Amino acid sequence: MQTKSLTRYVTDDQENGSFDEYYTPQFSFRVSDGSGRYVDSSGYAIGRGPQLERAQAQKILDSYQIGKTYPCWFDPGNHEKAVLTRSVSGWILLIPSVIMLLVGLAIPLGGIVLARRWRRAGRSTLYRSATAG
Repeated sequence: MQTKSLTRYVTDDQENGSFDEYYTPQFSFRVSDGSGRYVDSSGYAIGRGPQLERAQAQKILDSYQIGKTYPCWFDPGNHEKAVLTRSVSGWILLIPSVIMLLVGLAIPLGGIVLARRWRRAGRSTLYRSATAG
């Protein structure tokens, strides 16, 4: 661990004239690829990281000490992309869940619609042939 800091993000709501702020811990560290080569990296979590109140982010920051060694996870193709935690925001998990839910609903509903159309098409064909002959 080389450096650590808090990053403050501010989002403003122009309609209401208000703003929200949240904090994310940031760290810089050196990553070893196992062959003796080191690469400088920075970050904490996947993406922008957790959106925390200042006290929560400070608690995470205080749990790491400069000069100590910590496990990290990195992209084998690019060691500069590394994180100290693999946890992800709930919002990131929500997107695939919604997609799977929509697909899960679309398949049976589509099957019902197709079955009704086929039944109607079959009835009209049978009705026409019965009345014609």
